[in-house]
Amino acid sequence: MGLLITMFVFQELGHNMADAGLVILIPSLGGIVGKMVRRNSYIKKIGVVDLFRKGWWV
Repeated sequence: MGLLITMFVFQELGHNMADAGLVILIPSLGGIVGKMVRRNSYIKKIGVVDLFRKGWWV
């Protein structure tokens, strides 16, 4: 998917490769931050011991 986004931004929109890399970086960082927030809120809600008892899924 990243390759298709890079090709579209670079060839069709006429931006340079740095802009195409930034377009890929922003959603990736958002996904990482979202996972960290979700994990921290889940651990605070039920506790680490219950997390191991119930498994890793919600």
